[in-house]
Amino acid sequence: MKKAILLITIAALAASFITSCGSMVEPMSDNSDTIFFNKAPTEPPSTESLTEPPTEPPTEPIEMPEDHELAIVSALDVKPILQKPELPTGCEVTSLCTVLNYYGFIIDKEELFDNFMPHTFNADCTFDDKYIGDPRANNGFGCYAPVVYETAKAFFESEKSDMEPYDLTGTPFRELFYQIEMGRPIVIWASVDLHDVTLELKWKTPDGREALFTKWEHCLVLTGYDLKKGVVYCADPLKGHAEYSLERFEMIYDKMGQQALVMLGQNEVNITDYVDISEQPEFNVEAM
Repeated sequence: MKKAILLITIAALAASFITSCGSMVEPMSDNSDTIFFNKAPTEPPSTESLTEPPTEPPTEPIEMPEDHELAIVSALDVKPILQKPELPTGCEVTSLCTVLNYYGFIIDKEELFDNFMPHTFNADCTFDDKYIGDPRANNGFGCYAPVVYETAKAFFESEKSDMEPYDLTGTPFRELFYQIEMGRPIVIWASVDLHDVTLELKWKTPDGREALFTKWEHCLVLTGYDLKKGVVYCADPLKGHAEYSLERFEMIYDKMGQQALVMLGQNEVNITDYVDISEQPEFNVEAM
């Protein structure tokens, strides 16, 4: 008897109105408001080539030292890139594009997706393997940190750059603020407008792994924080500059598996102790 291999196509799953960066999803019967992920950080790749002129890797620790005291407020001047209208469900690649542009690379979000992001139209893998679906469609799916890691790695290799992605998945939220102090904007997973996240889709891949996808899944760039005000600042690919409740963001970040990445490879970056974000136009404040 032949072994049947179930391949779930995007066309079939899209009938359920999948959520990614804001699209509606039809709930599952066994939703639970719990943490859905338990991932180990990806090991950073070794440097194989240098740019001309070369830059040196950072000399400070990559992760926050135990005795480090965070500044009360710190923010980076990161220019947001909006995912719409070209990529209505492409928050992940748009967030990465925002960070790459911050570091001075000239790359378009659509080019970054088409040429560097692993993607598929067949749901025979997990969201750690590839972007599943079509980011140009309103009912696209999404991907998680390992896919963005591989996308950044492939891009840097194509540029012969010494920069490299570093996976901070599993890092407690407030320890991420050290990255802001070091001048590193953070690609991070949360939810659209910090909505509650619930498990919406799951299936088994042909090799027996479980694929999970959540309602309101969203990827954005963490660019700053203010401990006194209790807020964080983001370059949100759906809104532009945005301010969110620190406590609420931390809770959603935890439920999304504490997924986060930064880019390494430069000592001199565009850092400032504080950027007055309130002076920037169309700044969004989310009351949570």
